[in-house]
Amino acid sequence: MSVPGRGGLRTLWIFLVTFVILILKVSKAQPFSVGESIEYKIYASGFVVGYQTITVVDRAPYRGRNAWIISGRSKTSPFVSIFYRLDDRWKIYVDGDTFLPLRVEKGIVEGKRRGYLIYEIYQDEKKIIIKDKNGKLVKKLSFKNDLFDLFSLIYYFRSYPEKFGNEFLFDFLEEKSVRTVKFRRDREIKIKIPSISRRSVIDAMSITQVGGIGIKIIVGRDELKLPLRMIVPSRLPGNKRLNIIFSIYRYTPGKKRHKIPRVYRKIVR
Repeated sequence: MSVPGRGGLRTLWIFLVTFVILILKVSKAQPFSVGESIEYKIYASGFVVGYQTITVVDRAPYRGRNAWIISGRSKTSPFVSIFYRLDDRWKIYVDGDTFLPLRVEKGIVEGKRRGYLIYEIYQDEKKIIIKDKNGKLVKKLSFKNDLFDLFSLIYYFRSYPEKFGNEFLFDFLEEKSVRTVKFRRDREIKIKIPSISRRSVIDAMSITQVGGIGIKIIVGRDELKLPLRMIVPSRLPGNKRLNIIFSIYRYTPGKKRHKIPRVYRKIVR
């Protein structure tokens, strides 16, 4: 058997490196694509009080990065809106490689309060510039760790679940401030989601905030890693707490058709 010459070895090496890169790209493919939409019903004390939608809108260049554009809307149901209207809308530009947010646009309608804020986030420089809809400077903030809002955090986890060890420390973007928080991927569970099935259980994992108000995110363990339920405790007067529960009830796949587990067939549109 003849031994390849130097040129042949070089060609073979280039082929192997290219092949490995392609394999790595395939193995890191995100479990979502443009067009994916997840819809939730929002419950309080067992009653539907509103709805939330999260949609992967597009991929586009932003500040030199190939960004995912994710939009969303949270709104109260028509009946609840008679007493208190909430209609928050947002658009997030997320770095296509790191899944750290680059820009957040948020329109706020909460009771009588109205507002629109734009957050330009510079992860390397650890700074945030907040402006209003007219481009007027509102505030500048600094942070220490990687910065996320709740929705970029969800898509980061769906893309890189292995980066969540027992605990995951990051800075959390609030309306006009930043707070360092810690989440823990604490346990694997089996859960029933009524919109999916009243009988079948789904294998899932629980991601819980350590300290703070105790946000909990329950994500399916299948290849889609859908956030099935989010529980956000709300503090009420008199030291009382009310759990606001976001429960998935409809799922629209993106343009790149991923394999969808049969258990979700009732909610797929």
